[in-house]
Amino acid sequence: MMQNGVGTMSTPCQLATMIETVAPRLDPALVCRDNVESILSIARVLPTWQCAGFECRLGDPAPRADFGVHLRRTHGISIDEALLARQTPDSPESDAWQRLRRFAQAWSERQTVIARAIPAVSLEFDVHSLRPPRVAAPSMFFSMRFGPYRSGPADGTAVDACSRVVRAVLEAVGADMADARHQLEQCFRVLLPRVPFLQLGVWLARPVNTFRICAPGLKLRDIRAVVRALRWSGPQDAYESRWRDLLQFGDRGALHLDVGSEVAAKIGIEVNFGEGSASLRVDDPEDTRFFDYLVEHDMCLPEKRDGLLSWVGGFRLNPDGGDAATAPLFLRTISHVKLVFQPDQNPQAKAYLAVGRIDDRTQH
Repeated sequence: MMQNGVGTMSTPCQLATMIETVAPRLDPALVCRDNVESILSIARVLPTWQCAGFECRLGDPAPRADFGVHLRRTHGISIDEALLARQTPDSPESDAWQRLRRFAQAWSERQTVIARAIPAVSLEFDVHSLRPPRVAAPSMFFSMRFGPYRSGPADGTAVDACSRVVRAVLEAVGADMADARHQLEQCFRVLLPRVPFLQLGVWLARPVNTFRICAPGLKLRDIRAVVRALRWSGPQDAYESRWRDLLQFGDRGALHLDVGSEVAAKIGIEVNFGEGSASLRVDDPEDTRFFDYLVEHDMCLPEKRDGLLSWVGGFRLNPDGGDAATAPLFLRTISHVKLVFQPDQNPQAKAYLAVGRIDDRTQH
């Protein structure tokens, strides 16, 4: 999910222009040029944006990244007839774009539950070598925040509010939550007392009947208690023996769960970096310690670690000339790294490289 502390302002250039601008900083070990071209085909149909980024599989030698775009409601999601006409009729891609357009229409109407509760969404694209005129199909993720965070038993009002928003979104995109409704509501009860907000993912582009729940800011030591309370189908220790080392890098992360008629035996844990990662230095052992850990534990190829560290930095974009010191400031960051654990498979690591504009007034 491309929601990482950069991109706090609307952006002064179109998304495709920005992708072309930062593409030379994408190491070929992470993203090949053909992959960039596929991403550009998406960027050209989404001109407005707040933050964008690349999802890179760190243990896979293939230089391929998926793509994400973060949009605020004030931007809207522009899906015109020309875009829909480029899709193969009755294809999964065409269906996903049609469903997203229905959500976009409801989101643009100020008095809807969706508009009141969801300030921003992230669109994610599984990027393959799709040839024009086709454009990769999106999936969507959105945050739900209901009043101040309080520890203790879940407030029934907050649980009901979460359920109401989720029902409205799923109705808009034509997704059936009947099988997952009980488990989703149980997730709300268990997680809302532990985190300030929740995120929900809907895979418009994939033939699945599950949804992704993300709980940012969860104490890592609470993971076992959470999955036990949810009666999940995975191991009782929630793979703790495989992720316990993460505690040396911080005590909180974002927990990802796949929820359908049951909670799947798979978890994701995000280690977040945000804006501060723009100043990571490849020659500072403290800055590279986490990435070195991934290499040492066979979750990241050395060349991909090096590619991550060569991505970060900041720049000003000044297409019209003028005072460079007052031109918009952008950061290239490592938003987060997600580790995925599931039965009978080695842990996998994915890095999310982001680019977005920051407000000069918030610099520190």
